Amino acid sequence: MPIGIGLTKEFWNLWIKSYFELESQSSLITTHIFTPSLLGTDYGYYSDSYQLSSDDWSYQLSDLITRIIPSFYSIDESIQSQVKSIPIYLVSQGGLCSVSLQTASLLTHQLKSPSLIILSPPPRSFLVKSRPKWITILLWKFFCSEIGTFLYQNLFQKSDFIENFSKTNLFSSNISTQSLIFTNWIQSLSNHAQNYPESRFAAFSVLSGSVEFNTIEYINTIRSKWNIQVIIGDAFTSVKTPVLSSYTQSDTQQDRLSFLQDELHIQENQIHTISNAKSLLPYENAQECARIIREFIVESVLLGKL
Repeated sequence: MPIGIGLTKEFWNLWIKSYFELESQSSLITTHIFTPSLLGTDYGYYSDSYQLSSDDWSYQLSDLITRIIPSFYSIDESIQSQVKSIPIYLVSQGGLCSVSLQTASLLTHQLKSPSLIILSPPPRSFLVKSRPKWITILLWKFFCSEIGTFLYQNLFQKSDFIENFSKTNLFSSNISTQSLIFTNWIQSLSNHAQNYPESRFAAFSVLSGSVEFNTIEYINTIRSKWNIQVIIGDAFTSVKTPVLSSYTQSDTQQDRLSFLQDELHIQENQIHTISNAKSLLPYENAQECARIIREFIVESVLLGKL
């Protein structure tokens, strides 16, 4: 049962379509996919009075997995008992890797054969340290101030800014800005900003550093229980944000691979590379991203039955 961890559920639409196209070609393993919108996005109203953190989102996801999803099957108790033993696959995107790790640590002793699939993990600086508390608070107050609101409304949510930022940081140069994939991405972000203006506070929480902390201890905690897989793009580079951020530090693909293997002790056979992709793997190459995850799920389920 894959569970996508992105700020909003719409992020996974292309990937879900590709995944089920693959599944339709073989009835060997069928899956249910859940892609929840995190607190503070879409229909959830939040204001500048509360800065969301990885704690809020990891507890939300933990509750979804242990209580809400099983309740969907409560009509049939025999099916409900089976759901509790279905393998869970947390699939996280980018900086929300820290949220998935924290969620995994909460569920380590509650799930059977769980797996964590990390797409485009952030740089080492993001995963091994957090910003000083005063910087996080200062950035949060700045974003929520009149100046921050003005910048958001007149710069950050404008399609020109989103297009320029996405072209520079998120998409491989092989993908044209005129392509349907790219234009759909820009349109979806612009529509979301207009339809759910309060969701900016979730984005502000991330930008101010609320999901940055030393995650190595979490990885060490879950390593023996969780099967960890990492998927990266071959054109990966660090994201350069327009605000003070650990993302702005220089980071190459080789730096990232060295960190994953040498410090996080993730083996080479646990790391997968997608060609012609940079950071948004479920968008840039949804078919290949779906194929890798689908093959891993089928293999792990079949091995679990042996």
